[in-house]
Amino acid sequence: MQLTFLEAVNLVLRELGETPVTSVDETYPTLAQILPAMEDARRNTLAEGWWFNSFDDFTASPTPTGEVILSEGTLAFYPEDVEKFTWAGRYVRLTGTGSKVVGAPVKGRVVLDIPYDELPEGMRYLVAYRCAYEVYVADFGADTTAQVIANKMSAAYVEVRAVHIRQRKLTLRKRTPANQWRQARYN
Repeated sequence: MQLTFLEAVNLVLRELGETPVTSVDETYPTLAQILPAMEDARRNTLAEGWWFNSFDDFTASPTPTGEVILSEGTLAFYPEDVEKFTWAGRYVRLTGTGSKVVGAPVKGRVVLDIPYDELPEGMRYLVAYRCAYEVYVADFGADTTAQVIANKMSAAYVEVRAVHIRQRKLTLRKRTPANQWRQARYN
């Protein structure tokens, strides 16, 4: 069973030493802090780019006017040809002139925003603990309780990062320039 948004909010409330709620629509002062912090934690965590929200072979197509406009759900776009293109908010621009009229498809890596209810389980916990840490430190400062929350957040991050590495089949052996040089030299 996936951690629901209400359960995540209640997890944050428990970490803050507060009473859980039955609905996120309740009039509860701490919810006024938690709900925006949860959104910030979700977007900031997703902006890193994970196996489920980043795609390396994305092609952004131009409109009939030649502009390449990315959807509102785009958190980041990294053009392959950075000498020619740059991402500026929702638009891809020509690097040299800054013109929004690109006139051609642009390939690159896209990072998409994903609603909380569609996140993998581990990511839901990471977002909740990140929110709890931010809200706690903003209210009470960095003390031993903040460190306990930070440790839980770190454990959730390690779990999510391990899944990311497995899903992307990342290994240092394939990626390091030194290993590529050794393979080329001895082959």
